[in-house]
Amino acid sequence: MFAAVIAVTRFASGGLTARRPAAVMVAGSALAAAGTATVAGAGGVPAGLAGLALAAAGTAALFPTLISVLTGTVSDERRGGATSVVTTVAYLGFLAGPVYVGTWAGAVGLPGALLAVAGLAAGLALLAGAAVTRIGPRARR
Repeated sequence: MFAAVIAVTRFASGGLTARRPAAVMVAGSALAAAGTATVAGAGGVPAGLAGLALAAAGTAALFPTLISVLTGTVSDERRGGATSVVTTVAYLGFLAGPVYVGTWAGAVGLPGALLAVAGLAAGLALLAGAAVTRIGPRARR
C-alpha cells in the first residue's frame, strides 16, 4: 500500500512540486503527520491502511521537492556535490528511523512511537515553508 501510493503521488505531484515547493513541503509534512497519527490510533485494518495511505501520500513528494529546491540554488558545477550531500543526509535519516521508532516503542509502545514520528512530521510542517522560502528564489513562487 505504502509503495503504491508513493508511486502514484510522485507521478501526480511532479508539476506541482516545481511550481509551489514550499506549499508541497508544508502540505506533505502535515499529511504525513496526520496519516501517521491515524495509524497510531487505528482500531483495525481499514483505518490503519487509510492512515498508511495518507502518510505515504504526504511523504512522497518531500524528497524530490527538497532536491529540486536545493539543486536549483547552486551553480551547475556544484550541483552534483549538493545532490550527494542531501542524498547522504536523507539516507542517514532512513537508517536512523528504525532506531528512533524502536527506542520510542520500547519506552511507550508502538502507538506512542508512531505518534513520535507524527510529531517529527508536524514539526517539519511548521518549519518547512519558511525554510524552503529562504533557500532560494524558485521556492518563493
